[in-house]
Amino acid sequence: MDKAVPARLHVLIARESRTAVVLRRGPSNLVCTMGWNLNDDSFRLGQWLKGRIYERRSDLSPDGRHMIYFAKRRSGPTNAWTAISRAPYLKAEALWFKSDSWDGGGLFTSNSSYWFNENPNNGLHRFEFDNSHLQMDPYFPGSKRLDPYIARIQRDGWKLKNVEKAEGLHVILAFDKPIDERWTLRKLLHGKVTGRPRNKDHRNRGTSFDEHLLLDGHDKAPLDLPEWEWADVDGQRLLWAEAGKLFSAQISDKGLTSVRELHDFNPMSFEPIEAPY
Repeated sequence: MDKAVPARLHVLIARESRTAVVLRRGPSNLVCTMGWNLNDDSFRLGQWLKGRIYERRSDLSPDGRHMIYFAKRRSGPTNAWTAISRAPYLKAEALWFKSDSWDGGGLFTSNSSYWFNENPNNGLHRFEFDNSHLQMDPYFPGSKRLDPYIARIQRDGWKLKNVEKAEGLHVILAFDKPIDERWTLRKLLHGKVTGRPRNKDHRNRGTSFDEHLLLDGHDKAPLDLPEWEWADVDGQRLLWAEAGKLFSAQISDKGLTSVRELHDFNPMSFEPIEAPY
């Protein structure tokens, strides 16, 4: 019997407040949002969606109050859309429909403004309404037009180091974020234009996914952490997602210490929830 596929997790962290939103996916056509209080590691359920949220085109405002995301259902005349909601919920305060899954989503440039990810060459969104009281910023939040995910992680402190590998259409970009004077967290961004990743161990991760390494500044071999599908640095601790669960740990000369499981997202199942606004 095949082993059950764990929930897939991605986290959007507010860069000016101690809040985050967890995007929990699984099965493939179901996703839900969870608010995360980083002060006490408590969680509260947002809403479920029968569809897909593209985490690499989503973002959280600096104060953690709003979320912008791109979503898609399997079928229907309005099966794809970009929305702005009140985090951690999905109910749209601003909404644009789209007929395909190119582009979409965006990035926050401040608590009151956002950049909208749209390329006229890939088909335009159809505006529906905007009650968010936020302003659309025409300028991309960076020195040049990048993939929204790359722009987001660079904005949040990740530094591009190099292209790790390039096999055919499969490219891996390496980004580093220092933890302390000795340790660095490396994020490997896998991207592929078409087809599935080359490694059978990645069969459940789609064509774009992340892996991670811990680099030891004392010239020791890096610690390979291929099961960490998301990870980031939170002050003096590490946070990561693995096998449908969130973990935290401290880091010392010996490596990871005081490892804690913060939440197991695997037992969750769909339930209809109305946003409180």
